[in-house]
Amino acid sequence: MKSIFITTVLFLFLTLNLFSQASIVQGAFESLGSVITPLPYYRYKAGTPPIRAYYFPIASINSEVAQKVWADVQLTQPIPNEHEMESLKFRFNPTNGNYWIGVVQTGAGDHLKNILITVSPEGEFIDAIDVIVRGTHSLAGYIHVMQWKLDENMKVTTYRIKPTQTTPIPWDNQASSFYGQRIDTEYQVTPQGQFVKLNEVKYVPKTYTYQYLADENSNFWDGNETRIE
Repeated sequence: MKSIFITTVLFLFLTLNLFSQASIVQGAFESLGSVITPLPYYRYKAGTPPIRAYYFPIASINSEVAQKVWADVQLTQPIPNEHEMESLKFRFNPTNGNYWIGVVQTGAGDHLKNILITVSPEGEFIDAIDVIVRGTHSLAGYIHVMQWKLDENMKVTTYRIKPTQTTPIPWDNQASSFYGQRIDTEYQVTPQGQFVKLNEVKYVPKTYTYQYLADENSNFWDGNETRIE
């Protein structure tokens, strides 16, 4: 009897906690309803300061995407995301279905990233992908290895620069460059709010400097790489 009581209490606690988190998520999106970011949206390295930002409970995103940040330039060494008080920075509208879509910034300093997320109008998590990943290099300062854009048809394109070597490269290394490859990945957001991978384009590898990754006046979609057919 005692175990049944404890189980019931735990169930009620978890239910109330999830309801509370969903309410916060719903409130954050509704608060940005009057400052919808227009499409198409390009995320430049310099960034676009949000008009407003609202507290977002990152723990409510029940996905591996939200629970980890990256310790290396290749994005192969996940480490726990210990930041629980994050912000919803942008919301995009209209969508192609019954869901809300926006950008949550998580992590800090050496391990910052932006997550593009979809939730139901009730504040329940649907899906998420990484769209911005930034670290701190010892010589160049803040460097980006991923940028992205979103168009009016709810197609997402991420632009990534990935080192070709398999040995993990820490963000705070002393090198001036690495040999890497540009990879463009396109996703379609379905009417149900799911991210479906459509296509991946790879380019001929070349040497990238960390200064290029840090340069806010250059963006990956403007690169002169040769596409691999």
